[in-house]
Amino acid sequence: MLELMLLYRLCIWIGSRASEKGQSAIRYQCMLILYWIGGEFGTALVASTLFAFLYGEEIPYLFIYLVAYIGGSIGASLVFKIVAKLPDLNTTEVRASDANA
Repeated sequence: MLELMLLYRLCIWIGSRASEKGQSAIRYQCMLILYWIGGEFGTALVASTLFAFLYGEEIPYLFIYLVAYIGGSIGASLVFKIVAKLPDLNTTEVRASDANA
């Protein structure tokens, strides 16, 4: 439940940042959700596979759960970095050739 509330707040935050730059908010909100889930699933899969191969014992699910959260946060941070690098579409630059026309 806490994860859903966190993801909801992050979607609001990334949507406002994308809208400030004149970009579509829903595109980056969907990207955030997909990267979060993909990061969680991918790191949980890799961590549980490595743990099973290295130790061959029963997998400590709490450890895998915490590693999955770290992977989800890395995925979310990638989306925030992508949005930070977006160009600002709200600014209008007037070229010298356009001003003389």
